[in-house]
Amino acid sequence: MDSGHPVALKNVHRRRAWHETRRAEALERQRTHRQESIDHARRLGDVGRLVEDDVPQGEQMETGFVRPLASSEQQQDAKQSMRDYYAGQLMQHEWMTDIPEDLGHDWLVLPRPEGQRCLVVASKGHTMSYSKKGVTVHRFTSLLPGGCPQTGGKTDAITVLDCIFSRESHAYIVMDMMCWAGYRLYDCKSEFRMYWLCSKLQELPQQGRCGQNSFGFLPVPFHNCDSGGLQAAYAGPVPFRRDGLLLLHREGHYDLGTSPLALLWKDGRSSRYFIDTDAKGDISQLKPGILVQFSIGTDGIHLHDGELISADLTPIGLANQRRGHADISSKIVFQHMARHQPLTVDMLLASLSSTGTGHEEGMVEATA
Repeated sequence: MDSGHPVALKNVHRRRAWHETRRAEALERQRTHRQESIDHARRLGDVGRLVEDDVPQGEQMETGFVRPLASSEQQQDAKQSMRDYYAGQLMQHEWMTDIPEDLGHDWLVLPRPEGQRCLVVASKGHTMSYSKKGVTVHRFTSLLPGGCPQTGGKTDAITVLDCIFSRESHAYIVMDMMCWAGYRLYDCKSEFRMYWLCSKLQELPQQGRCGQNSFGFLPVPFHNCDSGGLQAAYAGPVPFRRDGLLLLHREGHYDLGTSPLALLWKDGRSSRYFIDTDAKGDISQLKPGILVQFSIGTDGIHLHDGELISADLTPIGLANQRRGHADISSKIVFQHMARHQPLTVDMLLASLSSTGTGHEEGMVEATA
């Protein structure tokens, strides 16, 4: 493929310095600041939290504890507190607005499925999934460690996954693994997590289904981000509809919060939702807030070494109050670029060709 975008490439390279600095700082934080000693996985797997939404007031829980009657306001506060807790357990990916200098050597690339992103927690005989806002999506049994009575007898048999639920496949596509059978992976490198993910899921019989009302778990295919790997992730056969690509730095940990070591990228071929549209399919205005939405005016946005410093904003009105979170700045920049100067797959391939590709000492590619 031919890049053919010299002006756009020049602008992309100008944005690199700031992003490269942020990525280097993120890697350094991982080396010097290990995750807090609090066991996130164990807290996520607590049965009382898992069943709280599903047990009416005054009825007996599976632990034998009878929930006391509470006022409607107390119930709502408790549910919102629990939702906020689960909503903070997924790593937030940034949007790709520059091309990393080490793209061909230190990054992995994954096809991203279309669907609903969910946190999946299997513990003490139950499997629960939660939306990005912390709302319960499904409660079922599975063959994940801790996910059904047969595998949930041990108190430490906890599994925590970052998934996308595909309605077409009636399955969860597993994008990352934070805990498996009590073994914590938050502080492990992305490359290790990906191989562990594929290895463990392939060992599950029946794709992890347990009973008629269960769902399968499929590992996402991943590749070294060289020319061949990028094209395989971009256009190779996959058992789901694509919604762009996810790129992970090989040494990145699974951080709770926004990480510059995990990047989302889309174009019109790899995603039906490349440019945000409204319910009618018309191109929508950008939404940089939870409560209020704005349009970007004729003066556009202003960057300094890749960092968003100001923008020509015009208030439109209230945004959808069910969104949960405001758009991060990298998404605003990405959507602005998508309308005016998109970062194309040809540009990504051109950067790989110009810097050399491959990770000679790394592991080989893996597919589902």
